[in-house]
Amino acid sequence: MELEFDAEHLGAAATVVPGVARSGERRVAYTSETMYEAIRTFKAVTTIVSAAVEEQYG
Repeated sequence: MELEFDAEHLGAAATVVPGVARSGERRVAYTSETMYEAIRTFKAVTTIVSAAVEEQYG
């Protein structure tokens, strides 16, 4: 799965999730064996990125 964010720092924040790597300036990507794992990783990424948005913009 590949995700694109609207700010570079959000992509950087998402890489703290195991298995998630940068694939572009504002993009991250990861591969999962099952859809269940993909969704769990997606939830982890969005939680981390949400915290990074709050940090940056309040």
